[in-house]
Amino acid sequence: MNIEVDKNNIIVSFIVLGSNDQCDIYVSPEKIPSNFFDDFKSNYWIYLDNVIVKNPNFVEDVPVKSQSNDEKLANLAQQLATSQILQAKTNAQLIQQNAMLVKQVADLQSEKETTNG
Repeated sequence: MNIEVDKNNIIVSFIVLGSNDQCDIYVSPEKIPSNFFDDFKSNYWIYLDNVIVKNPNFVEDVPVKSQSNDEKLANLAQQLATSQILQAKTNAQLIQQNAMLVKQVADLQSEKETTNG
């Protein structure tokens, strides 16, 4: 079997038959642990002193809980409701500002007519 290791000697891939340019380290069959193939995972095995051993720093990845379609739909509905509320508040502020501007324009026109006679 040939293996490929990274800079920390962690086995990242292997090949049993054929050839591969990345798998350039030959390991004789007697140096392969009996559970190597069954237990092969990313970062699980390390190549030290011409022997394959379990990586002492290996940490099992914790699977991420995926959301059901109903949970995804509920989250999207919540996001939509939140954005609609924010949009309504923005619209109300803009309407209020517009009304203030209309009043200011009317006041200026009235003042102009008074001064121009």
